[in-house]
Amino acid sequence: MSPQRVQMSRQRPWRADHPDAVIVARPSKWGNPFTVYRCQCCGYWDVHDENGVTYLINHERARAQMIRPDNKREAAEKAVDLFAGLYGFGSLVPERDPWSITEELRGRDLACWCALDMPCHADWLMQIANSEVSA
Repeated sequence: MSPQRVQMSRQRPWRADHPDAVIVARPSKWGNPFTVYRCQCCGYWDVHDENGVTYLINHERARAQMIRPDNKREAAEKAVDLFAGLYGFGSLVPERDPWSITEELRGRDLACWCALDMPCHADWLMQIANSEVSA
């Protein structure tokens, strides 16, 4: 059976069903430091890091336009792209060892809090860990 992404939950015993899954949620070693959130100042979905730097929306302009679109999926995709950049697969300078993905995660189920129908960095980790190129 091929590896899968597992959604962690406090409601059901996900761990009992997936005892060997690697937790990749924050604050694990594999956690994505880029957080998707709905901005209280303008209503837009955006991405920020632990320093409060935002990556998707010019909030001053958004407040002036008084538009409140629902773009959570776009923000989640941006968070995954920024996470990939930490490993040198994006526009950021690599901060983490990309080979560790293959060594530690190949063939493993990955568990995160993200909804299964939304983009998640765990999907990206599984793709890299199980690709033939990374072997």
